[in-house]
Amino acid sequence: MSMTTETAETAVNTANTANTANTANTVNAEGAARPESAPAAGSHALGVRLFEQWTAMWNGELALTERIVTPGFRISFANDADGARAAASDDLRGPRELAGFVAAHRESIPGVRYHLSGTPAVDAAGGQIAGRWTVTFPDASGNQVSKSGIDILAVEDGRIAEVWSVTGHRVFASAG
Repeated sequence: MSMTTETAETAVNTANTANTANTANTVNAEGAARPESAPAAGSHALGVRLFEQWTAMWNGELALTERIVTPGFRISFANDADGARAAASDDLRGPRELAGFVAAHRESIPGVRYHLSGTPAVDAAGGQIAGRWTVTFPDASGNQVSKSGIDILAVEDGRIAEVWSVTGHRVFASAG
């Protein structure tokens, strides 16, 4: 679900022409105005901003879903041991369903907090962003638990179309 090379190159050129700032002056590949918070995939800085917004959405800023994901958005979790989260997300589509999924996730783990680890890698030509993150939350006894993960975002017209997410059982050595 990544952008075509021609669309990505057009987005890069358009974003560069529009000074790549995350402003109302940013335009998509067709020259139409893009909402202020929906960065073009063609700019490293805007790709990083999109990943930051993705992280903020997981931290409870659910209104971002309407601005940062496509109507046909999908997510795939690679390593859910009991399969419950993977099964729950298999049919998930679009911003409203994602917001509901994240709200339920946050309700099931009070105190959960996601942190971006390092700077995401942005592939403007391929329309993808990859980033490491760490999640912290208290366990049943109140001890703080930390785990790391990696998300790969496929971007179409400046919005997240698909995500592949892997969560580990510990914190990356370089992230801790």
